This record gives sequence, structure tokens and C-alpha cells, in this order.
Amino acid sequence: MKINYESIGSKIKYFRTQQGLSQEELAEFADVSYVYISNIERGEKRPSLTTLVAIANAMNASVDSILADSLSTKTNDSYNELFSLLSDCTKEENEIIVELIKAIKKTLRQYIIK
Repeated sequence: MKINYESIGSKIKYFRTQQGLSQEELAEFADVSYVYISNIERGEKRPSLTTLVAIANAMNASVDSILADSLSTKTNDSYNELFSLLSDCTKEENEIIVELIKAIKKTLRQYIIK
């Protein structure tokens, strides 16, 4: 299995910017240097598991959302498509879309999926 470190880096950058964090702020939360965060975001460095968990926690993201392209699951394609659709949205747009998805899911479970 090949780990896509460029994808991991781009997801970290996406979640960091969605949280309004600078590289310096994320580095402080994760107890690493901002240069190291920059290198991870460009796919030039490979974060340890401890660092990856610290980064995810600092951004209120799940590790699996960061590793999605490297996971082998049936839902991976759908997740990647959703991530791609959301990746250029503003924080406000993402919040609206999440609320819409919750409403659709509730409706599906109430009326359609039995």
C-alpha cells in the first residue's frame, strides 16, 4: 500500500485554513516548528503518528479524514468526491452544506430508507 503524503498535506492545509489557523499556530498546538508544518503540507515530510494525531486534534479534524486517500474502504470514493466538492467552499458555505446534508439524511431515514 502506498501512502499519498501530498494528499495528506493538502488535507492538513485545507482543515488548517478552514479553522482559520496559520502554520505557526498549528505548529504551536502540535508542538512542532512551522517549517515542519509547511513541509508536511507540501508532502515533503512524513509526520509521525503522534504528530498526525496532534495536528488533527488542533484542527478539530479526524485522522481518517486526513488519511482518506490512503484508506481502502468502499466509502472512500464517495468521501473523496465530497471532500473535492467542499474543498473550495468557504467556512460559511461548508456549514450550510453540512446542515443541508443532516436534513437530507434525516428525511431519508424517516421516509425513504426503511
